[in-house]
Amino acid sequence: MNNILDKRPTITSAKQTPRQRALQQMVDEVDLVDVWRHVHPGEKDYTFFSNPHKTYTRIYFFLVTKIILELIKQSTIGNIHLSDHAPIKIEVAFTCLYKNKNIWQCNRSILSDFNFCNKTKTNLMHFLEINDNNDTDPANVWETTKAYLRGLMISYCVAKKKKIIYEQKRLESKLQEAETKHKHSLSVESWDQVMAAKTALNSLEIQKTERELFLQKYKQYDSHRSAKYLASLINIKKRKSAISKIRDESGKLVYTSREITNIFKGFFGDLYKSENTDSERDMTLFFQKLKLPKLDLQDNLSLGAKITVDDVKKTINSLKNGKACGPDGFPAEVYKTFVDILAPLLTRMFQYAYYKKKLPKTMQQSIISLIPKDHKDPENPASYRPLSIQNTDSKILASVLAMRLNNVIHKLVSSDQTGFIKMRQSSANVRRLLGILQYVAYKKEKAVVIALDAEKAFDRVEWKYLFRVLKEFSFNESFINWIKLLYTNPQAALLINGTISEAFSLERGTKQGCPLSPLLFNLVIEPLAVSIRMSEEIEGIETESSSHKISLYADDVLLFLKNPTKSIPLLTKMIENFSKFSGYKINYEKSLAFPLGDRISSLSYQPFKVTTKGFKYLGIYFSADLSNLIKHNLLPVIAKIKTDLLRWTNLSLSLLDRIAIIKMNVLPRLLYIIQMLPIYIPSKIFTKIHSAEGVFVWNNKRPRMEFRKLQLPIKKGGLGIPNFKFYHWAAQLKFMSEWIKKSLFCFPDLEGIGLDKVQLEHLPFICFTKIYTKIKKNYILKNICKSLSAVRKYFGHGKYSLLAPIANNPDFRHTCIDAGFNEWREAGITRILDVYADDVLKSFQQLQYEFNISQVHFFRYLQMRSYLSSIEYYKQGGKTNVLDSILLKAAALKSKTITYIYDQVTANNKGSINIKQSWELDFGIILEDQIWSKVLDHARQITKSNKSYEVQYKMLHAARLSILHVWIKEHPPTVTLWREKLLALLPYERRHNALDGTLDTFVNDWFPLKDYFGCDWQAITCINMD
Repeated sequence: MNNILDKRPTITSAKQTPRQRALQQMVDEVDLVDVWRHVHPGEKDYTFFSNPHKTYTRIYFFLVTKIILELIKQSTIGNIHLSDHAPIKIEVAFTCLYKNKNIWQCNRSILSDFNFCNKTKTNLMHFLEINDNNDTDPANVWETTKAYLRGLMISYCVAKKKKIIYEQKRLESKLQEAETKHKHSLSVESWDQVMAAKTALNSLEIQKTERELFLQKYKQYDSHRSAKYLASLINIKKRKSAISKIRDESGKLVYTSREITNIFKGFFGDLYKSENTDSERDMTLFFQKLKLPKLDLQDNLSLGAKITVDDVKKTINSLKNGKACGPDGFPAEVYKTFVDILAPLLTRMFQYAYYKKKLPKTMQQSIISLIPKDHKDPENPASYRPLSIQNTDSKILASVLAMRLNNVIHKLVSSDQTGFIKMRQSSANVRRLLGILQYVAYKKEKAVVIALDAEKAFDRVEWKYLFRVLKEFSFNESFINWIKLLYTNPQAALLINGTISEAFSLERGTKQGCPLSPLLFNLVIEPLAVSIRMSEEIEGIETESSSHKISLYADDVLLFLKNPTKSIPLLTKMIENFSKFSGYKINYEKSLAFPLGDRISSLSYQPFKVTTKGFKYLGIYFSADLSNLIKHNLLPVIAKIKTDLLRWTNLSLSLLDRIAIIKMNVLPRLLYIIQMLPIYIPSKIFTKIHSAEGVFVWNNKRPRMEFRKLQLPIKKGGLGIPNFKFYHWAAQLKFMSEWIKKSLFCFPDLEGIGLDKVQLEHLPFICFTKIYTKIKKNYILKNICKSLSAVRKYFGHGKYSLLAPIANNPDFRHTCIDAGFNEWREAGITRILDVYADDVLKSFQQLQYEFNISQVHFFRYLQMRSYLSSIEYYKQGGKTNVLDSILLKAAALKSKTITYIYDQVTANNKGSINIKQSWELDFGIILEDQIWSKVLDHARQITKSNKSYEVQYKMLHAARLSILHVWIKEHPPTVTLWREKLLALLPYERRHNALDGTLDTFVNDWFPLKDYFGCDWQAITCINMD
């Protein structure tokens, strides 16, 4: 392919061929390394000489993964003498392998073996009857139970393996005896013995490989368990997680696993070492100046309540399957399988540990996995995020406490903080920042936005300060002692390239990956936020109704300041004082100051780095010109998605696999941008996205059906491919639902610029064409209103609504100039809907009786009646339209608002009617909606097989006729062939039900067929494989 893999600038500028690009892409994705270039980074040498062109090139490569680079001792290129090509040689030193510390992990597959589970439950109960008594403390019982359970699992797997090995050796010995006998006699009888032994041995080999082959097919067969398989196909980051080299403190690069591990161990050992000196006095002075909220008695009682078996069971059942195991090797699946036995034991152990103020040794241990940060130097140890992998029993205790803390933390932490707190979302931070940028530009004020970058914020939290914060928030001693229990003598080991380091002690930090950590960090950072808010010298941005000074998402902090010359020195002094006892440390090299309004000398923003173009916050790029939001955020994501879809097109995937990839990879990337920003996206952008999707879904072949049919919900005959335009509309309507319910996380003072007397919560229901000139400069409102107009058009609604306000309605101009209509609002007549009863306008006497308004308002009533009678929609009585109902319901929801709105918008899509009408035309009948719904449901539920469902789906849409062609031939398939094809599905069906624990369903559904065919049921369903 003559590829140039060296990425340094070269003298050639020749374009790569498609095959060359494919090789380069493969090398990048699989994260392979050119060995010779790695060993000789600054040299030039060649493997080929072209005599006609008189040119040298290097066209031969040894490509290896980064993990085995340390085994490469040397790589050389030989002389070109026997031909035009030079040999390339590598020396591999296997003796330098770093022996890994063995860590046992549970074989999760045996948990679906009912014989093993039943036998293990019996053994566990017998073990506890003997050992769980008053003479043994619960901590020791728990530790020995885990050891005993580990032994049961190991012995079961070993016995199973030994049984297979024994049988293989027995058959091999039998074969050897038969062959020896045949060599001497050459009799027919001895030959039959040889063939019988060979047949038995071959049968055993087939059985050994049959299970693996079966499970590989099952991955593609069972749609419910293919997500991880698909993710692994398209996930490049995971393949690039290997660390092949790292720099030590002197800047020298090291390559071996032992040296790399030692450098990381030293780095993180120092990071987790406490720097907290005698800072009690500074801490006390700091808290004396603050007015922190306090927990009340009732909340403290719920936090400190005794942990019960029900608490533990609820937590165990809430754990996610498939997660990495801690050092003890037990995943969540083990706890779920034996929950009735383990939960009571675990509860007693927690209570005992609390009483003794010490957890069992294994619960104090964890493994730290290193995740490379995006766009950071991979050779710097600080460029990796430490993710703590705890033992499941420790995670269960932390989860119980986290569930309790999550119920009260919103009372202690201001709404400025949105990270990891129920009912709060990061989109509020983005909306606030956009509002600030817009407000300052509209008012032509001068201000600065400061983005703080904290060094290893979670990992530097001093525990002494953490416990003091809990006390200052009035947490009772019971809950504080539970937290202290988790932070008593913890140890961690690093996992690097599959190698486990020696354990080291932790003296500070909240464990990233622990369910408690983000909540504790929110409490830790809140006193600093309170201190900044309380400071009168640090000036925030003031509006008519509120003050904006700080916005937080966990450790991502934004500050909105005026008068930076005065405010910034006070801010940095406050942070430095806070850092003395908290461990919080600002990286001023990465912290940014973004000036708004007229530029001030960069000296005014020291020590922060000044940026005038823009900056990134929570994954969104912001600049002073809000009209560039789509250009800077949406378009790059779309371009990357189109590239990825093109790259994935050649993967061997079914139609349903490709749709699953769009749902789990493409949708989240686009939805994040869409739901964060109040933008209007033109239809042509969605057309380009769906065009790229279509090429991917149909594997660059002719589409078999319209893309909009695939976008229909499954219950309407589609496959649920995301309609990104509908998601965009849902996200913009969600903004409006926040206005309607007057959420804490919408900002009328910032977003409502130009509305004058019109209230923001009424905007979705008024005819806003009358105020368009006023909001023309309001980027947020202008774009949301444009989206609302598109949704109204889609639903076929006009511009009028019964939910429009009575007072300050720009379309009813008398209400804007006559303050008397405000008295109607105060009396309870807030919307036009209030003056109608059974689609008929109420009389003035009815309004007087119902709302107690005086006679002086009669003329206003006449004005209102005249206005309503002049509009056909109101003249006919009017009804609350579908869109209004959606907005009101969305405003009442506490979660999944976008999903609800999307479902309602999609439900209005009439696409499935065309499918139904086609079948009615073919059969000459009228299908009732109820029957048609059953047909659609049956197509999905008839089998668990993706492949079979895909065939059903295409036939339902008349998109696949090849099967019918086979049946109408002169010699159609025989009943025997049909029977064989049908029975071939049963092993997979049974496997699915076995893993889901619903074998009874399988028996009820398929045994009638077994009785009808009279077949060998055990052979067909591969019972021996489970």
